[in-house]
Amino acid sequence: MPLKWDPCQVRYPDLERVAESAWEEALTPTDRARAALREGTHIPTPTASARRTGWRQITVRIPDDSYEDLGVAARLLGSKPAQLARMFVLNGTRRALADQDAPPSKSPG
Repeated sequence: MPLKWDPCQVRYPDLERVAESAWEEALTPTDRARAALREGTHIPTPTASARRTGWRQITVRIPDDSYEDLGVAARLLGSKPAQLARMFVLNGTRRALADQDAPPSKSPG
């Protein structure tokens, strides 16, 4: 029986490669699967705790033509569009703070 693996390392029938007439048999739990359900399955839990890295993510939506312009500018400067947008946000924020005589944070960004 052709099998696939999902990201949690669970095998399941590859129904694209199994004849439709054999689907019922392919989807019927085996004795081993029934036993695992009775005993309870072990679900792995993450061991590492989530840690803040000192960076936050923001999302900005821009029109398609503006994104194309950003892409052209990024290529001219030898960077990627997201990298150039990040530079614009950080530099624009610093400039806005400077214009208002507000002290910037001590973050490296």
